[in-house]
Amino acid sequence: MPAPIMDDVAAYYNRNTTPFLRFGRGSRGSGAIHRAVWGPGVTTQRGAMDYVHHRIIAALQTAPEVDGRPQATPSSRRYADLGCGVGGSMIRVHQETGAPVVGVTLSEVQHREAERRIDAAGFGGELSVVCGDFSDSATLDTATAGALLDGAWMVESYNHGAAADRLLSELAARIRSGGTLAICDDFPDPRLVHGELTPRERRWRSEFLRGWHVHTFLTTDALASLADDAGFDCVGFEDYSDYVAVDRPRDLLVRVVAGPAAAFDLRSGQWDNIRGGNALQQLGKRRLIRYGMCVFRRR
Repeated sequence: MPAPIMDDVAAYYNRNTTPFLRFGRGSRGSGAIHRAVWGPGVTTQRGAMDYVHHRIIAALQTAPEVDGRPQATPSSRRYADLGCGVGGSMIRVHQETGAPVVGVTLSEVQHREAERRIDAAGFGGELSVVCGDFSDSATLDTATAGALLDGAWMVESYNHGAAADRLLSELAARIRSGGTLAICDDFPDPRLVHGELTPRERRWRSEFLRGWHVHTFLTTDALASLADDAGFDCVGFEDYSDYVAVDRPRDLLVRVVAGPAAAFDLRSGQWDNIRGGNALQQLGKRRLIRYGMCVFRRR
C-alpha cells in the first residue's frame, strides 16, 4: 500500500483494537474482530463469531485435486491470514485443521496481542504473526519464507488495502495451483458505484468509506475480473447479509448519536467510526452493500 494509506490503517487499528475487544460482544470471547453471522443452525454468540471461520475452513478443505493427485492432508497444509487482527481466526482455523498458519497485520498493537494470545493457547510452534503490509512483496516473502501456501483468507481487511490488482498478483505468486483464496468483506451493489443515488445515500457512502478507512471498494464482479487476470478462478460468492444482526439496541443508540455528528460534521477517530458504522447499516438495509465471502481457486 502507499505509505499514507498504510499509516492511516495502522493508526486506526492501533487506536481502536482495545475498544473493539473490550466492547464487542463476540470479540471479547473469540478474539476475532469481525461481525457475528447468525447463519443456519447458529444459536449462540460464539457460534455466530465462528460462522465465518467454518465457511473459510470449508473453502480451504474442498479445493480440487491437483494434476490428478489428492491434496495434502489438512495438518500438512500451510495457510495465511492476511489482516489477522489479534489472531482469533488463526487460532480457530488451526484448532479445527491442525495446519500451521502465518498472520499479517499492519498494527503493532494487534501484533503484540496476537503473539500473546498464540503463546497463551500453546500454539507458538505452529502459528506466527508478521507486522507489515499484506500487499508488500517483502512482507509476504517474510511471512511465507519462500514456500507456496495452500490457501489464504482475508476477513474485513481486504477493503483497507489499495491496488487490488497488485494484491491479487502478489498472492497468485504465493498460492499453489489449486489453492484457495477467501475474501470476506463488504461489497457494493453496482448501484452504489454506478447508479443514481439520493443525497442521503451519497452521504452514507462517503461516511462509510471515510469512517471505516476503506480504500478498495469493488463489486464482486469487478473483483472476480481482477482475480481472473491474476490467475484465480472465482468459485462463488456466499452472501451473509441476511444473517448479520441490525437494529440492535446499540445500533439504535449509534444512529441517534450519528445524526447530530453528521449535522455538526464532527470528525475524529471515534466520530468517524460511529458515523461509518451507522452508514454501513443504512446502506446494508437498502441492499446497497452486501456482506459475504468471495472464494477463488488458483489456476
